[in-house]
Amino acid sequence: MTFLKLLRRVLNVAICFLGCLSPLYLFVGWATTHDIYNDYMSAKLFSRYNMDLPGWYVWDVHSCHGEWNALSIVFGLIILFHILLFTRFLVSRSG
Repeated sequence: MTFLKLLRRVLNVAICFLGCLSPLYLFVGWATTHDIYNDYMSAKLFSRYNMDLPGWYVWDVHSCHGEWNALSIVFGLIILFHILLFTRFLVSRSG
């Protein structure tokens, strides 16, 4: 088996794997942006309106660290999928 055929096979498997997972990580992306939109309350927001932070405000909870981390993973997977797809296109043209 030549290197080019092996590369095509690996790219095909990776693209199929990420493609099958794409509905899952697209849903996670939608869910995290929905949660950030509904719950994000940064300290900057309160200071912009010259308001003191309320007593119930917890910085670790209301700054949505988990959601932002999940969103960065989702965007990383989307970018990786498209890079692999473009690489597969280039490899198929060279053969």
